Amino acid sequence: MQPPFGDVGIRGDSDWDVPQPELVFITHGGQIVGYTAGNDMSSRSIEGKIHFIFRRPRFMTNLLLLVLLWVSPETVGDPQQLGVQLIIERDGKQAFVGEANTSGMKRDCSYLIDWLVRHNLIPDGTAVMTGTGTIPPPEFTLAAGDVIHITIEKIGRLTNTVVVV
Repeated sequence: MQPPFGDVGIRGDSDWDVPQPELVFITHGGQIVGYTAGNDMSSRSIEGKIHFIFRRPRFMTNLLLLVLLWVSPETVGDPQQLGVQLIIERDGKQAFVGEANTSGMKRDCSYLIDWLVRHNLIPDGTAVMTGTGTIPPPEFTLAAGDVIHITIEKIGRLTNTVVVV
């Protein structure tokens, strides 16, 4: 896991890498106690090749990023009504801009936490990534030096620079 403003890794043996901006909720006592922004980096070319072995293969250094602070449920209000923006800068210019809203989530946060704690013990402080709503198209891939900005309304911005690992 990498901090905000830290480097995010893409594999040198992958030719299709994308960020996945996600709303993340934090748990305590089986309840949602806060929200933050996350980037669940994806090496699509490698995942596609070995998907038959692992359901969700993640073999990357510096792949998961979270904002180090979280925002209370009272501040966020309805977590299913938050704008999510992804901006990727390359050479000082916007190479990709995508927007989504958490209203498009297939399963809302209360549904996810209900299933997570049902007949299951999870440690306090567990961070749950809720899925992505916007990613670059197949013809786009990250490159070393790209700067990724993920902004979630009422929560904040996560910014990281891409390096090859």
